[in-house]
Amino acid sequence: MHLRQLREAQGLTLEELADRSAMSFRGIVYIEHGRRNPSLITILNLAKGLQIAPSVLLSVFDDPVQ
Repeated sequence: MHLRQLREAQGLTLEELADRSAMSFRGIVYIEHGRRNPSLITILNLAKGLQIAPSVLLSVFDDPVQ
């Protein structure tokens, strides 16, 4: 997941995203470092905190159309 890039592009710290997403700081660190897979609820909370559509968080899995 490209969560870190999305967070940094908005100029948010881990603490700010945690607060905006109603999540723990450590939970976000684990997701960013690939140590934890987010649940659907977590993806929705992160999208809300980043003020983006949840599909943006999942777009890394999209295959380019050829």
